[in-house]
Amino acid sequence: MAVQQVAFRVYNKGEMFMRKKLIIFAGIALVIILIIGVFAVKSFIIGDTIRPDAIGLIRVDASDFQIKFSGDFVLESAKAYKNYSYRIEEDVMYIKVYGALVSTFHKSGHFDIVIDGDFSTITTIYLEDNNDKQLIWEK
Repeated sequence: MAVQQVAFRVYNKGEMFMRKKLIIFAGIALVIILIIGVFAVKSFIIGDTIRPDAIGLIRVDASDFQIKFSGDFVLESAKAYKNYSYRIEEDVMYIKVYGALVSTFHKSGHFDIVIDGDFSTITTIYLEDNNDKQLIWEK
């Protein structure tokens, strides 16, 4: 039975030092790229809630079966309209408007929102974010 020899590369101290520096540099670069990537996704794709005082409402119409409102992002001009959500508690409707930085995904800060449903019991409508609310319609 023959013994097989395995060749090992022997690194000198200078090569080992350069190899460690390269690995550390690559790790730091990867962390920086990940941080920038997370920030970009959060800012351009996911977005956040727009403050009620940053929205300039153009029109608010409410009936028993439909609520329409339109507006523009006034104080947050770098933001584009993304989406909205609403919730109803007793006779009050709370609407959140979401925006993201202007990009190929979201192009404009202007929005026209139409919500259909049975709103006969609604007496007030508020725009809200996570901290604040602003009355926009009252019966």
